Amino acid sequence: MKKFVSLFITLVLLVSLCSTVTLAFAEDNVAVTGVSFDKASDSREVGEGTLTVKATVAPSNATNKGVVYSMADESAGKGVTVDSSTGIVTIDSTAAIGEYIIVAASSENSALTARFTLKLTAPRQKIVFNEEKFWTYLDAENKNYKMDMKSSFMVSNEWLKDSAKVAEVFENINYMVEDDEGYKDEKDNLDKIYIEYRTPSEDPREEKWGDAKLVTSTFSVNTSGWWTFRYLIKDKNDKELARSSSFVRYAEDLTNPVVDLSDSMKNKAKDGLTSGITYSISTSLSITDSSSTTVTYIVEKLVKGVWTKIYDSESKEVTKGYENNISTSGVITPVDNDINKDKTPVYKITYTVVDSYGYEGVSSGENQVEFHPELLLFVNAPEGTEKQAQKIEAWKIVLYVIAGLSAVGIVVLLCIKPKQATEIGTKVNYNKDSDEKEDESQDNK
Repeated sequence: MKKFVSLFITLVLLVSLCSTVTLAFAEDNVAVTGVSFDKASDSREVGEGTLTVKATVAPSNATNKGVVYSMADESAGKGVTVDSSTGIVTIDSTAAIGEYIIVAASSENSALTARFTLKLTAPRQKIVFNEEKFWTYLDAENKNYKMDMKSSFMVSNEWLKDSAKVAEVFENINYMVEDDEGYKDEKDNLDKIYIEYRTPSEDPREEKWGDAKLVTSTFSVNTSGWWTFRYLIKDKNDKELARSSSFVRYAEDLTNPVVDLSDSMKNKAKDGLTSGITYSISTSLSITDSSSTTVTYIVEKLVKGVWTKIYDSESKEVTKGYENNISTSGVITPVDNDINKDKTPVYKITYTVVDSYGYEGVSSGENQVEFHPELLLFVNAPEGTEKQAQKIEAWKIVLYVIAGLSAVGIVVLLCIKPKQATEIGTKVNYNKDSDEKEDESQDNK
């Protein structure tokens, strides 16, 4: 009896488990509800080769996403075929001009279908590139072969705004410019003109070109040197139809470097030089520039109220007679004669900055005017000399006072001493006479 009950319970559990698995599988199986192509139609020329159509099922989480492609009955056997699994459509060169229908059906439910219309047109005439006309129009508006590597660049394409000129350069092109909007208003059913480029770092012997961009696009020119360009014609289906000859433009930084004295230079102008202490002239200016720059300077000295050139850093020449003031390596040695109590500048350093393309530096406020920063330097007395000078001045005052007092004393002595000498002398003479009289009196006796 116990075995029967155990067997019964086991059987019930197995039935329950199978029911649960079946129910779970049924819930995970999402049925297809529809089929659609990513686009309803397209067109090609007879003999153009192949294209690929793509259809998907709905909903997106359907369990069976399979799609089967086929030609509709009315289009079958007329020179257009489609691969049932990949959707690759092959167009035979013998296919007739007209419309062909491609059908996509769900693998799960063949009743769910979608239709795609392929329109075949007669082969178009081949585009012929006219090189002579191309250079005529291109050179007419590109007198300057330089372009600024700091900004977004777009090749000058004014000639492309003239449909007649474009048709002369690219014969048989399907291209049209409307009104005055120029090539910016290209239509979807027309051919489009792109531009390809090659950077200076790429070997011109290799056919390696950057991604083609519409001529209305800009791109960043961040490398100096010769860039190579060419035009590319594509039809509305992005099929490449023709290319122009390549042409070059030189990219460089066309802007002037913005220059100013550095903070350390400004501090030096504020603090000044010190007599007897050398100063190596700095060329570390404040420069805003993407390329390398060359900094040169001249040094002038205030001589009898006139600024006189004493040194040129470019030639490293010292003006004769000023060898003690500056060396050929640009080291200033101030002397005591340069010291001014009112801190009048004695030395003037005038800088010139030129970038690698020959553009001279400008100030931040006047970007079109050449700017030559000036560093004006006065000369201080050596450290401690001023205090020593003050002590000497104090001693001078003391000595002057002593000398003055001494002079007064001498004057007083000169005025008083002779009078005392006279009085004493009289008294002495009087006593001598009395003695002589007294002696004579005694002799007479």
